[in-house]
Amino acid sequence: MNLFVLIYHLLVIGVLLFVLLNFLLNQLAVPRLLPRKISPETAPLVSILVPARNEEAVIERCLHSLQAQDYPNYEIILLDDQSSDRTAEIARSAGFSSDSEQCRLIAGQPLPEDWIGKPWACHQLYQAARGEWLLFTDADTAHAPFALSAAVGEAMDRRADLLTLWPEQETKTWSEKWVIPIIYVAAAGAIPHWLLRLGQIYPQVRTFLSAKQWRGMGAANGQYVLFSRKGYKAIGGHTAVKNHLVEDVSLGRTVAGKTREGMILVNCDGTGVVKTRMYQNFPQLWEGFTKNAWPIFDGNFVFFCIGLTGQFLVFVGPFILLWFANFSWLMILFQILLIYFLRILFSLRYQTSWLGTVCHPLGYILATAIAINSYVQSRRKGLTWKGRTYQVG
Repeated sequence: MNLFVLIYHLLVIGVLLFVLLNFLLNQLAVPRLLPRKISPETAPLVSILVPARNEEAVIERCLHSLQAQDYPNYEIILLDDQSSDRTAEIARSAGFSSDSEQCRLIAGQPLPEDWIGKPWACHQLYQAARGEWLLFTDADTAHAPFALSAAVGEAMDRRADLLTLWPEQETKTWSEKWVIPIIYVAAAGAIPHWLLRLGQIYPQVRTFLSAKQWRGMGAANGQYVLFSRKGYKAIGGHTAVKNHLVEDVSLGRTVAGKTREGMILVNCDGTGVVKTRMYQNFPQLWEGFTKNAWPIFDGNFVFFCIGLTGQFLVFVGPFILLWFANFSWLMILFQILLIYFLRILFSLRYQTSWLGTVCHPLGYILATAIAINSYVQSRRKGLTWKGRTYQVG
């Protein structure tokens, strides 16, 4: 075995052990929300804000679950973002109307040239909201009755500016089972939520890192984003991310970037609290992740290449090299066993598909192809989503 090959194998093992250690530490910093009660006398008004564009297949389940919340003081505002299907009709049949105080339906305005669709819809929802807390949640989510009480209680206890929940992912088709669980590898395995938590608890820790470094630890899931009104206004709301295709991650990074100023971002495990099925089939999954993969790197081509290549070498490389191994096959086998050990931990913790675990290398190869396609499409016709095409840097 030459020195180059040895260094590669040791780096792969080192990265995998870091992911394992980071995952274990994150279990101390990322709570799983549990049922709790909020007194009506102390419950602040929460505005539940739902942007919806052509969501007739999922909107009814979402609205019914929101109407069944046990939280004592909330309003729901649904924005019909110029849908061409029965989204608004279904909302009306669920009791939503333009003059209702608790279940309000509003019509979205035409998309300005310098805005992305979802941030524009969320901005309009904010303008209509009355709540002290603002919950932005997607139309494909389904909420347990205690979800809002648990989230608001946790946010108030932690004095959060932004609390984001990582919902339980429902997967039915093979492509969903292969690709979607990889989200947890990135969110819970690569991001040091525990370090961000230390910076929030101990002021002296905040000075160790720059605002840019703190920003790099930020993340949020747009399926469930709960802002205090004060925190939302402090970062400029969705206006600050109006042309970002992955506005949720950008919002999380923005709040994390202000850790030195005392802003608090809280990430929570939503398993058993909120469920969502992001995509219904392979074409939707391909388009959806194509829309996200390149923009999540904020236009930094070097980081994109490093991130894509690094993940492929670590999480797929050992499976390829095993076929060509001679003296190093034991080390490669150890890497593969370590990868599967990680995937089993993630599957047990977040109740993700076992098919995705078994087919791990195939899922990563497909995810890599989607990421490459995302960059290529951004340089050609642009990235498409919900019938709109966006040009991104």
